[in-house]
Amino acid sequence: MSDQLIQEAGGGMYISKPAVDNVNHPSHYETGKFECIDVMLETQGKEAVKDFCVCNAFKYLYRHGNKNGLEDIKKAIWYLNKFVELEEN
Repeated sequence: MSDQLIQEAGGGMYISKPAVDNVNHPSHYETGKFECIDVMLETQGKEAVKDFCVCNAFKYLYRHGNKNGLEDIKKAIWYLNKFVELEEN
């Protein structure tokens, strides 16, 4: 996400820092310019990453009631969408 330029009602301008996105781009899975899932694709292959996506989706669905609720549901959806993307490409 990029910074956004915001204009206040009084005419002043400031840069808004991007919000933390724990679902789509968790910072703890980024190192430099690569995200973990992209490195996994390169090193483990597409089929292994597809299996990983299904397992991770299951994990987030299984624990959502006891840990992060809606955020875990969104993470499960992210992994299922990633599976579909890999399956279709």
